[in-house]
Amino acid sequence: MFLAAKSLAFGLLRKPKLIGLIVAVLAAVFFVWKAYDAGRDANEKDVLRGTVDQLQKRVETDAEIQKLSDFDLCVRINGSVSDCPDI
Repeated sequence: MFLAAKSLAFGLLRKPKLIGLIVAVLAAVFFVWKAYDAGRDANEKDVLRGTVDQLQKRVETDAEIQKLSDFDLCVRINGSVSDCPDI
């Protein structure tokens, strides 16, 4: 087994074009893999930024709602004063 691997390795050393092809294929696979990882990481960052932005807007909205009186909140939800006669 060891002799077969040894003879294969020495046989490859005599074929520089084949070695170049193998190195080029391995390099291409490596760079495609790295590019895929970089794209996935960028996508995850975009999703997290969007989530943080939505949470910040939600906090601002909650603060605005807390400042409203019951009547103002009813008008804002229903759209008219006549829909909020009991408040």
